[in-house]
Amino acid sequence: VDGAKGGSLVEKALHKEAVKAILNGAAVFFPDKHVRRDKLFDMMKNITEQDQPESVKVTFESLCNYFSDQDPSGLLLLPPKGAPSDFDISPILSVMETLLLVATRECEVMMVDENSGASRTVLLSLFWALQGSLLSWCYLQLKGGASTAISKELARDILLK
Repeated sequence: VDGAKGGSLVEKALHKEAVKAILNGAAVFFPDKHVRRDKLFDMMKNITEQDQPESVKVTFESLCNYFSDQDPSGLLLLPPKGAPSDFDISPILSVMETLLLVATRECEVMMVDENSGASRTVLLSLFWALQGSLLSWCYLQLKGGASTAISKELARDILLK
């Protein structure tokens, strides 16, 4: 994807298909869910830098789309039903804080140069998906009849912090 873009029709079509494969291939290129999660956080550290190769931008977009569309709770590491008594909410809060900081940084870059900020859309989609997933989880814990007292307390703590 990062190579010189050819002028021929075949080279352009090949480039387009390579980009499409990367955009739709987060689960294929990063089959382990923890590696996929770690890669996204690692990329968040410097995605707002201007001199990123196209492959980095496309990979970042692919990971954001994956977690936005298919696995927002996996990025947050939300527990399934009935959280254990020793469940730590700080990683959940850290994910939301990190994403908010990166989105803010991206907006600041965009204010300086309106042609930049290509990651803004996928970052905002990811933030909204995570926010929706987190609020849904909290709602189900607070409302659900099958929820434990621990789950309800965790949901309250998340909402208050």
